[in-house]
Amino acid sequence: MREEYLTKALDLQGLYVESMTMEADRIDLRLERDDGGCTVCSRCGQYHFAYHDRHEIHPQDLKISGRNVRLHLWRH
Repeated sequence: MREEYLTKALDLQGLYVESMTMEADRIDLRLERDDGGCTVCSRCGQYHFAYHDRHEIHPQDLKISGRNVRLHLWRH
């Protein structure tokens, strides 16, 4: 339930908050795509449900309540 509120509050385009963990100095948000796994080919521009490669990235976002925020999401 709290993840739904975070997704709405953060207004992330094409993503939703799957889970959140909190530590004393950091908040971790695991984000997933809300497009059903569909990707756009960088060569032909067509939509596909398969992808060649992906890796997890961990960008840092603005602080919330004085805590650092780290995002966890997949780059395809």
